[in-house]
Amino acid sequence: ATGWGTIGELTIGGDLAGDILAPEDTLPNGDPDLTTGIIESLTVGGDVTASGSVQTGNFQSGSIDGDMNGLIEATGAGEIGVLTIGGSLSGDIVAADLDAQGVPLTDSGSIDLLTIGDDPGTAATLSGSVTTGALSGLEVTGDVTTTGAILVVSLDSGTIDGDMNGLIEATGWGTIGELTIGGDLA
Repeated sequence: ATGWGTIGELTIGGDLAGDILAPEDTLPNGDPDLTTGIIESLTVGGDVTASGSVQTGNFQSGSIDGDMNGLIEATGAGEIGVLTIGGSLSGDIVAADLDAQGVPLTDSGSIDLLTIGDDPGTAATLSGSVTTGALSGLEVTGDVTTTGAILVVSLDSGTIDGDMNGLIEATGWGTIGELTIGGDLA
């Protein structure tokens, strides 16, 4: 979606293996138009596969019933509201602006609430990465594996029901409010 660059509500019954693009437009002075590049609501009934991606500026609400193995990237505005993943996360979630080389700037962007493992009784793992500036809420029903990484400036509140074997890094002003780990910290 370009031009106005907005997607209202999009529902996919099965897997997402392709790309959903709703980039921000550029104003005549070269600045991003923050009123564009918006996905209001996305529901995926299956998995986001390794080849699947969602790229936008502002991703307000998302629900993925299965695993998230691809890329969800909100750049420019760099905002993700509420994102719920029913299964595991082995892909990458980025809510941040990018530098000239395409590297996320961790002092930008925000995620309101990220839930990994929404199915009752499912211990979903985080083996991928989450990169943003301000992560207000994080819920992981299983383990953060050795390859799992959460890279933020601030984490207000987080719960990991299983073991924490990966990396949580708060840089910049570097604050972690409350973090509960139900299993081991290795």
